[in-house]
Amino acid sequence: APRLNSITRQTPATSPTNADTLVFRATFSEAVMNVNAADFAVNGTTTATPTSVNPVSQSVYDVTVSGGNLANFNGVVGLNLSAGNDITDLDTPSNPVVLAEPTTDETYTVDNSAPTVSSIVRANASPTSADTVNFTVTFSEVVTGVAANDFSLTTSGVTGAAIQTVTGSGTTYNVPVNTGSGTGTIRLDVPNSATVVDLLGNPLSGLPFVGGQSYTITETATATFGDVPTSYWAWSFVERLANAGITAGCGGGNYCPESSVTRAEMAVFLLRGIHGSSYSPPAVGGSIGFGDVDTNYWAAAWIKQL
Repeated sequence: APRLNSITRQTPATSPTNADTLVFRATFSEAVMNVNAADFAVNGTTTATPTSVNPVSQSVYDVTVSGGNLANFNGVVGLNLSAGNDITDLDTPSNPVVLAEPTTDETYTVDNSAPTVSSIVRANASPTSADTVNFTVTFSEVVTGVAANDFSLTTSGVTGAAIQTVTGSGTTYNVPVNTGSGTGTIRLDVPNSATVVDLLGNPLSGLPFVGGQSYTITETATATFGDVPTSYWAWSFVERLANAGITAGCGGGNYCPESSVTRAEMAVFLLRGIHGSSYSPPAVGGSIGFGDVDTNYWAAAWIKQL
């Protein structure tokens, strides 16, 4: 009587796998006939079934297993001869195949479990005034493809914070973040757009991940002008004007915050605010357009352009 010598993995050739279709190769001890999908049964808790048989030779057959819950299954999938099979050899009269386990009996371990973000924690002390802080990101299993664009920042009171080059491997990665400027908080998140996958290509689940720890950033504020201390009500607005190059103050390291501003001076402020700190208006030409502004007046070009 013919025997089933071996069942081996054919496509894919390796295990574990997250493939939705599995192909086993059944090799018999001699040429056999009447081999079809109904002659085999799936061994395991999956609801997938043998769906087709492709003969390689009269003694070798490739059996495809698919369908059922295979696309979401996690566990071991094997192949057996069905108790009701009608496989026989080519003799006359024919001999039925022996219903027994083969000497070689390979199985697939199917893994459709998606990796998740286990935690995002601070790697440095908080509060901090450091220019760079580090977050430790831990995943539920080994993952690949982790890069800076797989993360995002949630900030409050802080501007200019940025994620730098990510390092690490396996399940643990370090994400350095430039803290930018200002006083507030920074939290590292993993958005829906992350493209991180496990070793079988299963993408991250449970996104967005927004449950990580935050840093409290405490930067020491300094004043540009001697007469505008950090406690002054308009200090942050004055600093922004100075940083943007819109004003250099009134001289002597002061801003003169309570002094009046002329309409001529306001023309300069407005045009620099619109066009940038390096802006210069075109030449006056022969006329200003206003009867009380001479073409030689220091702000004539600014007024005409405004």
